Amino acid sequence: MADVETLHAIADAAASLQVLIQDAIEWKRQHLTDDLLSALIAAEDEGDALTADEMGEQVALLYLAGHETTVNLVGNAVLALLRHPDQLELLRRDPGLDAVAMEEFLRFDSPVQMSRRITLDELTLGDKTIEPGAFVVLGLASSNRDPRHFGPSADRLDLGRVDAGDHLSFGGGHHYCLGAALAKLEGQTAVGRLARRFERIELAGEPVYNGRINLRGLASLPLAVG
Repeated sequence: MADVETLHAIADAAASLQVLIQDAIEWKRQHLTDDLLSALIAAEDEGDALTADEMGEQVALLYLAGHETTVNLVGNAVLALLRHPDQLELLRRDPGLDAVAMEEFLRFDSPVQMSRRITLDELTLGDKTIEPGAFVVLGLASSNRDPRHFGPSADRLDLGRVDAGDHLSFGGGHHYCLGAALAKLEGQTAVGRLARRFERIELAGEPVYNGRINLRGLASLPLAVG
């Protein structure tokens, strides 16, 4: 459990972030362009637009969701490569693997471990019936390692896996992640360039995880490169 001092620091940081976001929104109102924030400012549904508070919360959500998850994706991917040196060498030799490799990193160690839904109608899965209005937790990470779909090698990192893109790390349907394409591009660029820039990449200490249940990632990943 966080101590009082930490809780106060969190509250102060959140307040400072909201000030920064509101300043950015006000600046953008005077400089509209073809971007997401401009679209949110202009969005209107039968005369109903986002309030200032709603706009601030939406921007904060997009910022945090797009930042922390991608950071965790890159960290998890690098650690997975260090623990599978044969796959690291494979990626170094073949830049053409970058795109499919990112799908496999997302499948192998998802930065978002689970998602939540509320059922609108009765739903039957296997021999279980879920009543309407139930709060359901979906194990994305578990599904990504399901041997019934990915076969007996589901627990192994394989950058040549042809069905790696079948993972559920970005959700699906109407709830598919808005930033999926950007996250993949950022991950490909960061991990691919790191792997090929240095001949030697080694752990320089024990990795430390962030301790979160859902947003799985590393608080520290010390590396030695050369």
